[in-house]
Amino acid sequence: MCPTAIRRWLLSFVLLGFLVPAAVVRADVAVGANAPAFTKNVLGGGTATLSQYSGKVVVLFLLGYGCPFCQTDGPSVQQDLSAYYQQLRPGLVQVIGADLWNGTASQLNQFKTNTGIQFPLLLNGGVTTGGNMSLTYGTYDNYVVIDQQGVVRYHAALTWPHGNRYHLNDIRNIVDGLLGPVLDVPGETRTQLALAVSPHPARGPVNVSLALPQAEREVMVNVFDATGRQVAELHRGAASAGPLRLTWSRTDHRGEAVPAGLYFVRALVGSEQLGQRLVVLR
Repeated sequence: MCPTAIRRWLLSFVLLGFLVPAAVVRADVAVGANAPAFTKNVLGGGTATLSQYSGKVVVLFLLGYGCPFCQTDGPSVQQDLSAYYQQLRPGLVQVIGADLWNGTASQLNQFKTNTGIQFPLLLNGGVTTGGNMSLTYGTYDNYVVIDQQGVVRYHAALTWPHGNRYHLNDIRNIVDGLLGPVLDVPGETRTQLALAVSPHPARGPVNVSLALPQAEREVMVNVFDATGRQVAELHRGAASAGPLRLTWSRTDHRGEAVPAGLYFVRALVGSEQLGQRLVVLR
């Protein structure tokens, strides 16, 4: 290629760079990374920032006001996450919805009416002003759990496909692991069974707390691996009303350390069974 042709080619390449906008790169926040800050207007008035919820576990419901999956899942997010933790662990968990479709206040209010949501809903979650959550977390129909120190501990879009991202048990297991065991309150008796496992994920001993509303003659608490094989028995026998606190040393029934991976802690109380997932790290 002659020098003149080379100069023309370089000039066309430079001009093309100015004429064609750079592609927007989506940077999905990884688990273990610091959650990006945001400042957004709240439906109904006021603003919300991530920093104002420091010290609480935050569950982000990243939605589209007209998304059919979000419409379907919204009532459960309200009842089984927001209302559930307000009753079980008041003041420790905050659920927040953010509209990534950037709908009007009227459109988002219709979403609120359709789903019965009572927790804060943020307007314009997908615009640059105040932090573009679409660029940090990806598309709508997504769920993110942020711990008390502002670190992402769960990000559904990194594991599940669009349309299948709401896994209530997964979200609860992460939140329960961050909150730790339910502590007994003097003078109060729990009215329902509850199982908590912490820390989650675990590198050392695992704390297991089973809340019993009444004394039971036969209670079993076991640990299973991902194949369903029982690897450890933590308790078998009677238990008094109140919290039954146990510790799993991450060893199997032979006393050998279990490998890293996914495990399940299951409690059988009479005819009722409770379970919690647990990730064991090296």
